[in-house]
Amino acid sequence: MIDAVEQASQSFLAHLDALESTIPHCEHRSPRSPASGRQGEHHG
Repeated sequence: MIDAVEQASQSFLAHLDALESTIPHCEHRSPRSPASGRQGEHHG
């Protein structure tokens, strides 16, 4: 039963990750985004 819950949570996280990479307005939340990297340089 625990394995089923773990598998479901993993697939859910994978689904969220896929949605984030698909929706443009979520780009600023992604650490891989060049824009966020530039902002870090300006603040630093």
